[in-house]
Amino acid sequence: MTGTIVSFEEKRLERMDSTLFGVSDEEVEMTAIVSRMQFCDAERKLVGEYLCVVDGGEVLLKPDDGDAPELPLIHIGDLLSNYARLLDEEHGHLEYRRQQLQNP
Repeated sequence: MTGTIVSFEEKRLERMDSTLFGVSDEEVEMTAIVSRMQFCDAERKLVGEYLCVVDGGEVLLKPDDGDAPELPLIHIGDLLSNYARLLDEEHGHLEYRRQQLQNP
């Protein structure tokens, strides 16, 4: 009886050693990295377009009371610039990790 249990356990462990759906962990990580890099690229493009709008003074604060003049929201440009810089850094880290996986 014990021999049967051990053999079942060995078979179960053999199945656990194989990769999920025939895909290695490195392939899964590489796919995740490439996907995240594509997201960063798309997001950087969108942030760049928003920066053009903000820098052009097209985004204005209009007070409800009408007494104060309209003011451009320049600080939004600073926030977008910081976000763009963050995306650039993340893209660089992902590119480095991708190269490490490709050239061990």
